[in-house]
Amino acid sequence: MVSKFRERIEAQLAHQLMLRTQELWKMRKGQKKFPFITLSREYGCPSYQVAEVLQDKLNKLADGKYPWAVFDKAVIHKIEEEHNLSEKLANSLNENQRSAMQQYMDHLFFNRPNEYKIFQYLTQTLIGLAEKGHVILIGRGGCIITRNVEMGFHVRLVAPFEFRKENIRKGRGLSEDEAVKFVKKVEDEREAFVEKYTQKSISDPFNFHLIVNNALYTPDQIADLIVSNLKIKGYI
Repeated sequence: MVSKFRERIEAQLAHQLMLRTQELWKMRKGQKKFPFITLSREYGCPSYQVAEVLQDKLNKLADGKYPWAVFDKAVIHKIEEEHNLSEKLANSLNENQRSAMQQYMDHLFFNRPNEYKIFQYLTQTLIGLAEKGHVILIGRGGCIITRNVEMGFHVRLVAPFEFRKENIRKGRGLSEDEAVKFVKKVEDEREAFVEKYTQKSISDPFNFHLIVNNALYTPDQIADLIVSNLKIKGYI
């Protein structure tokens, strides 16, 4: 399911990139800013399924000229390499947005060593997409990187270890012991990645507007919860 969903969003990326670098997507002074969503998860929670359903629900509510799109870390890296997404997004922002982006970047990377350069490109991409709005950003650290961008709504999917381990075991065809080790390894790597580059913990509950127990809700129900909260916040 994940591979099919990734094929779908990869097929949309060229079009979405074109849209977000066109004049149409430049926010004019006084025009309401578009919201964006970051979707974080404990490893083993099906974020892609949630994002797919959520995208469809939001697009039914949105102006057709400004569709919602889904971007994950792997796809962002691919597009950065092939299309220099960071530079295009930065150039397509208006003056106020570029100024805000520079402030976010300066705050996050002040006096950081050169090894942070690659992560800095990713950060610029995520902030650029968030400033454009109508995006669902899946990936490690998205909620932290974009925390100062207006109109963001940050969601965390959690679930008991047994639930997540079983999802991974079945999805990857692993043995019980292999699945346990694999989930713990990936969790540790993700936590270390975010903490290294942002100096914050991705599991801190204060990073998020909404934390949902994935074991108690279906992807469709989780998407409905997010849509309802966006309405409460006045974002849609």
